[in-house]
Formats: sequence, structure tokens, C-alpha cells
Amino acid sequence: MAEIFFWPESLGCPQVSGYNESSPNDGIIRTTMQSGPQKLRKRVSSVTTTVDFSLILKGAGVQTLENFYWVTLNQVSSFYWPDYKKPLMDDNVGVYRFLSAPVIQALGGDIFQATLQVERMAFVNGHFLLNIREEDNLLST
Repeated sequence: MAEIFFWPESLGCPQVSGYNESSPNDGIIRTTMQSGPQKLRKRVSSVTTTVDFSLILKGAGVQTLENFYWVTLNQVSSFYWPDYKKPLMDDNVGVYRFLSAPVIQALGGDIFQATLQVERMAFVNGHFLLNIREEDNLLST
């Protein structure tokens, strides 16, 4: 199995404005019957999600992003990245890959905006917000 890399922490998190997630399909096959409702079946067990977002970077961040895409991932490898809709816990990560090369736009001086389109291939592990296994967070009656 191919190695999965980690998103470089120095690149930070995406801008809230412009962050968009969409699923091209829901993984359901719908069959029209002669009478009655449509028959529904799962086509696949996991559906990918397209994630569009932007990063604001300085010159060194642009170099880090380009090296990560072109050298580390070799354009096609996968990487772990947090799911920013969930609480930021160590296990709230998904497996992503780039759908296209990052688009870099100069904003002025040494500041750049990188627009990225990635595909989440695996869902996050999730995190139960009230962890009953921690001694200081025990449930009681």
C-alpha cells in the first residue's frame, strides 16, 4: 500500500471564506420500479468528497506547498489533514489527495493566496466529545 503523508503544519489551516465541500454523488443506485417507490441500493461503501479552500501564505509557505505537492506527494499520493468541521482532536483527520495543482495568486508584497482542490477519500475517525474513558470526565448519576 502506498505511503500516506502528513499535511505540513507550517501551512496552517484554510480560510473560512471560500471553504466548500461537495459530494459529486451519494453512492446510491436508484432504480425506478413499474409501481411504487424507487428501489435504493448502495453502490459503494465510501463516497469521496471534494473540498475547495484557500490558504494565505508568505513566500516560504508557497515553497513548502509546492514542494509538498510536486516532490513529497509526487502529484498523486495521499495525505492526512484535519477535518475542520469537527473539533480539532488528534483523531479527527481524513485521508485526502489533490485533484489539481495548487493555484498561486500574488496579493501584494510577500503575501500569496493558494487555491486548492482536494478530494477526501476516507471519512474522519470522529471523536466523542464526552470521553468517558478519562478519569476526570466520568459520568455519574
